[in-house]
Amino acid sequence: MSNKNAFKLIVIAIFCSPLRSLEPPTAQLHIHDFDYERDAHDASRILYQNHELLFGSPGFNVWKMLMARSLTPDVADSHGSLHMHLLKKESPDPLLGFIAYETNQPERTVYFKLLVICEKNRSQGLGARLINLMAHKLKQQGYIHATFETRALKNKRAVAFYDKIFARWPGILCTKKPLEVPNKEITDVVRYTISLINA
Repeated sequence: MSNKNAFKLIVIAIFCSPLRSLEPPTAQLHIHDFDYERDAHDASRILYQNHELLFGSPGFNVWKMLMARSLTPDVADSHGSLHMHLLKKESPDPLLGFIAYETNQPERTVYFKLLVICEKNRSQGLGARLINLMAHKLKQQGYIHATFETRALKNKRAVAFYDKIFARWPGILCTKKPLEVPNKEITDVVRYTISLINA
């Protein structure tokens, strides 16, 4: 299996702790579209802090990913496929989190690939808030479904988080099931599919 296909199988979410609330924290939060010149330094810092769990391969080049906007930066056809955003608050030290996804416009589906909250800002409900903000944003763009994938054994915190937030998710569609990957050794991947219609 090529690196391109392998990266499409896994999304790792890194934030931790029990979900406190789906309501926004006191601080004013904003979603910013990623701009390489402005944001690459801050984004690379938060991604390298969680490099092994996010990308698996120690040799994965975060800077190339950010520049190419692709999880397979060495594949030219994939450039621009990764949509990236930052969760920020008012200064000082505004960066709170990073999220990235790919889309299938004909199916109006979003595939979340990366989600990470800065370590010092965890346990504040920011992971849930980031998902909610993005769900509203993507719904306005016409998307109706979103998927999240994680490894059930290697990332139990993410599984516990998703189980809790999506148990309360509005709408009819919210499924969790093992991801079937033909001819692949990874067997503990679970995929969550949610509806954005009532987000």
